[in-house]
Amino acid sequence: MTFGRLLKATRENRGMTQEEFARQAFVSLRAVQSWEQQWRLPRLPTIPKIARALRLPEKQVSQFVTLSTYKRVG
Repeated sequence: MTFGRLLKATRENRGMTQEEFARQAFVSLRAVQSWEQQWRLPRLPTIPKIARALRLPEKQVSQFVTLSTYKRVG
């Protein structure tokens, strides 16, 4: 599973819209959309905000970002 899929599935499971998630994670709606569409990956300083908004361990979010990076490169 890629970061974008993890984000979308978890956000929807928590009953959040993209807008609600963006507000809770202190990021733009455009950022959320680009992550979910797998156009971009979040920057390292954003990972703790994403983890808090999704109520996931920061390490788990970080691992998905790292795995997604390798999938894009390889």
